[in-house]
Amino acid sequence: MILFTILVATWSLTTVGETLFAQALPNRPIDYSDLKPSIDAVETVRLLSADKASALERDVRRAYAALAPSVVRITQLPEHPTGDGSGVIVDKDGLILTCSHLRLEPKSAVSIEFFDGRRVPGTALGRFRLDARDAQGRLIVCPDIGLVRIAQKGEWPAARIDPRWTPKGGEICLAIGYPGNPVRLSPPLLRLGRLLTPVLKWRRLRSTTSSSPGDSGGPLFDLEGRLLGICSGTGRYEPLAPFHQYRKRLLEGEIVSAPVEDSRARETKAADPGAFAAALDLQDAAQRHVAGVVHVLDGAVEIALGLIVDPDGYVLTKQSLVSMTNRLKCRMRFLNSNTKMVYDARIVASSAKHDLALLKIEAKRLPTIPWNTQADSISLGRIVASLEVEPLTFAVIGANVSADPLSSEVIPQILLKVNASPHGEAVIGGFPEHRADLDAFRDLVKSGDVLVRLNGLQTPTFEEYGRVSDRLIYASRGANGPIDYNRPADNSFAGDPVILTIRRDGHVLDVHIVKVNPGDRNRLDAYLSPVSLRRHGFPAVFAHDGRLSPSQCGGPVVNLAGEAIGLNIARADNTRTLAIPAGVLKELVDHLLAQAKTGKAN
Repeated sequence: MILFTILVATWSLTTVGETLFAQALPNRPIDYSDLKPSIDAVETVRLLSADKASALERDVRRAYAALAPSVVRITQLPEHPTGDGSGVIVDKDGLILTCSHLRLEPKSAVSIEFFDGRRVPGTALGRFRLDARDAQGRLIVCPDIGLVRIAQKGEWPAARIDPRWTPKGGEICLAIGYPGNPVRLSPPLLRLGRLLTPVLKWRRLRSTTSSSPGDSGGPLFDLEGRLLGICSGTGRYEPLAPFHQYRKRLLEGEIVSAPVEDSRARETKAADPGAFAAALDLQDAAQRHVAGVVHVLDGAVEIALGLIVDPDGYVLTKQSLVSMTNRLKCRMRFLNSNTKMVYDARIVASSAKHDLALLKIEAKRLPTIPWNTQADSISLGRIVASLEVEPLTFAVIGANVSADPLSSEVIPQILLKVNASPHGEAVIGGFPEHRADLDAFRDLVKSGDVLVRLNGLQTPTFEEYGRVSDRLIYASRGANGPIDYNRPADNSFAGDPVILTIRRDGHVLDVHIVKVNPGDRNRLDAYLSPVSLRRHGFPAVFAHDGRLSPSQCGGPVVNLAGEAIGLNIARADNTRTLAIPAGVLKELVDHLLAQAKTGKAN
C-alpha cells in the first residue's frame, strides 16, 4: 500500500458554509493576521491497487456488519416521526454517545431505534453547553457531545473505544448513521471516506465522508471497529477526549461548560474527496468498458449521461433530464467505423415510474457494458464507481435495494402563484422567490398573465383552476370523485412537464414549466448540495455515496471489475446517489426495446 501527500496552503475560509457560520457568530473574534500553512493543510491519501481495493471491500463489509447493531436513531418525545439524530452505544449497559446540538434536556424521554427497526425507551443524561460565553460575554465553543441511556436493562451491542489509539491523517474510515430526514433508513446508512485532520487536544476530526441532518451524533469508525468521533456537522467529528475527561459529570446529568480551541480558519477543503486514490491497474479494471457510456446533449450543452444497451444504437438515460428538449444528441467517447462522434437522438420508449428514457441514434456495432445482475453484487459495503464522472472516485453501497414511494410530504407540486382577478379569472402572480429550482421559468410568465388552460384543460375561472390543478397533483376517485390530498395523482412526478396556456396583451401562448418537489430548497441549499429534480418515487433503488451532480445521472455504476451493477438515476441528497439495480434494468430494457419496435412510447 502506497501513501502520498497533497500539500495545500490556506489563507482564508474555504467554503460558503464556513463563511456563513462565521458571520452568524458576530461576538466571536476572528483574526486571520497570523494565518500560516499548518499541519492541517497536509493531506495523506492511500494509493490502492485492484487487489488492495478488493481487500478493502471485504474489510468494509465485515466492519459494517459488526458495527451497525451499535448505531441507533434517537427521536425526541413527544415523538417526531422523522427522527432527530443518531447515536452509538458505547457500553453494554446501554450508554449512548450523541451530539449536544440535539438539545436534549437532562432526564427528558427519548425513543431509541436499532438497525433492525426495534425501538426501546431511553433517557437523556448530560451534555456540553451550546451557548457558553466568556467573561466578556463572547460566545465560545464547547465540545458537541451528549449522553443518552437506554432505559431497559440488558446487554446491548456496544462499539469499541480505545483511548490509547490516535487516528492519523489519511486513515480510511466509515460513517454510519441516519441522515436525510424525513427519509426512514433502516439499517443505518454507510459511507466511506478518509481522515483529513490529525487529532490534537480537543480538536475536531474532519473526514471526507458525507453527512446530512439526521447524522448528528452518529459515529465515525476505523476499519478495525474503533470509535473515532461523533458527528457534529458536515464532515466534522468530535474526538472522544472530552467525553473521557468529563464522563462522571455528564453521567450525573450536568450541562458542562468546557471551552475548546476553535480552528475553523485553518481548515482546508479536501483536494481529493475520495477515500483513496486508484492505482493504474484499478483504474483500468473499473473503466475497461467505458466506451459503452455516452454524453447526452441538448444541442451543444451536456444534460445527462447515457448507457448503450443495444449495439444497434439504443441508449438508456434519465427521462426527466431529456424530456423537455427537441435537440437531443448523443456524443460518443470513441470513434466508430464512420469516425462520427455526435449523433442526433430521439426518445423511442420510456418508463415514467423508473424515470427512464430509451433513445435511438442511427449507429451500428456500438460497444456495450457487461452487466452483473447477481443480488450480492449490490449488497451493503460493495465498492463501486460511476463511469464518466471525473475525477474517477470510488464509493460504497450504503443502503439496500428498496422502493422509494412518494409520501404525503413529497407529492410533486405546480408551484405557481395564482390569484383571482376582479372578474374571477385565474391570474398569474409568478413563482415563489426563494425557489432556486424555478429560476429558469421566471422570465416565461409576467404578473397579470391570465391562465386559460392548464395542461390543455380549460380554466375559465380561479375556482376551476383550483379544481384542475388539484386533479393534476393529487389522487382522486374517478373523474369527479373526492380528492385524496395524501396521495399523488397516478404517474405524477417531479420534473413532469406542465403546459400553461396564457393570455397576454390579446395574444394566447403556451409556456412550459415543470412540477417540483414541495420541500423548501433555497438558493444556498441548491448551491452547496445540488440534487436531482426527480429524486423520489422509484420502485427499486439502492444508494451509494458517490458525489454526482444531477446532470451526471443516467450513466452506469460499475463494480471493481468494471461490470455494470446499476444505473445512476438521482442525486437524492448530500449523502445518497440512487441507482436502479442491473437486475431490474435488464427486464426494463427488454420491455423498452419491445416498446420501441412497436413505436409506442409512454
